[in-house]
Amino acid sequence: MAPVNPLPIMPDVWQVVWNWSATGGQIANNVYYVQSASTSAATVFATLDGAQTVAMLGLQSEGAVVSTVTLTRLDGSSPSTDFAATGPQWAGTSPADWIPQASAVITKTPSVRGRGRKGRFFLPFVSEAVTTNGSLITAALTPTQAAWSAYLGALAGATTPMLVIGVGDAQRVPPRPPFRSQVTALTLHQSLGTQRKRQQRLYA
Repeated sequence: MAPVNPLPIMPDVWQVVWNWSATGGQIANNVYYVQSASTSAATVFATLDGAQTVAMLGLQSEGAVVSTVTLTRLDGSSPSTDFAATGPQWAGTSPADWIPQASAVITKTPSVRGRGRKGRFFLPFVSEAVTTNGSLITAALTPTQAAWSAYLGALAGATTPMLVIGVGDAQRVPPRPPFRSQVTALTLHQSLGTQRKRQQRLYA
């Protein structure tokens, strides 16, 4: 098995992990990154919490919640900190059962070109009420897309922009250095997906 490259040292970058729980004891997590000059995890979480809106999780079953948010500063030494995610903005709102092994897929488009520089965000626990034939219905997709675009703008406006980062590859010849790039757009796809590599053909 090839060695796993560690996260790069970027002291002004924070890893953000959403820790989900849902009816039936199921769990999942999402990971993304933000840039902040603050060295306080509490300050960074307050910014994220303030930007979060109910409409962002409008696709999720009402039995699904983000229970905690874990923040880790990428300085190579700081411990991770867990924050309780409270309030309606951290809970699904759709009154139907969630679909197993399927997620809504959001592509993160960075400010630099290249397919390999894009990232994806997989939103789990999608409600049966907002889908048909494996795709999100437009009536649900449109407001959710608007909410995520507004979230991206709110983070940038609070000088805590979302980033795509790459860990680099020291084993490659020549070595590939770590990179970072600000996310300029979030695109919610109509087709549901999983994190299996063979589904890359569905999303640009």
